[in-house]
Amino acid sequence: MYKLKLVQAGNEIAAILPAELIARLQVGMGDALFAAESPDGFILTPHDPEFVHQVHTAATIMKRRHQALKVLCR
Repeated sequence: MYKLKLVQAGNEIAAILPAELIARLQVGMGDALFAAESPDGFILTPHDPEFVHQVHTAATIMKRRHQALKVLCR
């Protein structure tokens, strides 16, 4: 578990992330993080949850319609 410190940054509040957490998330200065709400609180991730959902949906459709897509590729 990591402890995040909140600090004043102009008119906003910013969270300071420990270097180890930044390394584990594989993010850097200027990257976006998404806070997704879960039953246990929030999940901090560098991946847009909506985009991940769309990719999973597309993969499901491609698997189900494999033959049709194969014919369309010809």
